Parts: sequence; structure tokens; C-alpha cells
Amino acid sequence: MQTMTTFWHFARGMAFASTGQIDEAEAEHKIVAEAEEKTPEDAIFAMPVNNKTKDILRLQKTFWEQRSPSPRKTMPGGLHVARAVKIQDGLKYNEPPDWFFPVREPLERCC
Repeated sequence: MQTMTTFWHFARGMAFASTGQIDEAEAEHKIVAEAEEKTPEDAIFAMPVNNKTKDILRLQKTFWEQRSPSPRKTMPGGLHVARAVKIQDGLKYNEPPDWFFPVREPLERCC
């Protein structure tokens, strides 16, 4: 799967989650999670900055897990956001950024 397609699945999953369509949201999340699992550690997201594709996918997966209203969630939301912030803080600077919004803001609101 192309990495950019996961952005579509991520957004779609977030939309489903925000409207209470949990099964549909989790199906989209599963696609992102599977893409992250199948991506080699050394795959490059975009040249010339060379952030790792796996880091971008891991960020999507972790942020989604924090935002998910699913009762099947296993970790308090703040811990997922803290993990997502750590991943985002580890990305190399790029304009425009490889990840399109700051994940730190929900951490400041929730914890």
C-alpha cells in the first residue's frame, strides 16, 4: 500500500470515530496499523529530509488510538498522546512538515 493512502484511511477513521461509527473507524485503523507493521524500518518517507515512513505510520496509528472512543481501547488517552508527541518530536524538521498537525495540543488539553 502506498503510504499516502494511509493518510486517507487515517482521516476516514477519525471521521468515523467522531460520528460514533466505531466498527468502521476500527476497520480504517486496522488498515493503517497493518501498513505500519508491513513497512520496513529503513523506508524513507520523503527526500531530502529522510524521516522514516514507519515513524509517520506509527504516529498515525498512535494518535488514532488516543482519539478513538472505542471501549476496546487498552491505554488511557493521555498515554497514547504522549507516545505520539515523542514520535513527532523525533521527526526531522521539514517544510511542509511530514506530519500535518501538532499532536501536542490534545496532550495539553487532556492531561
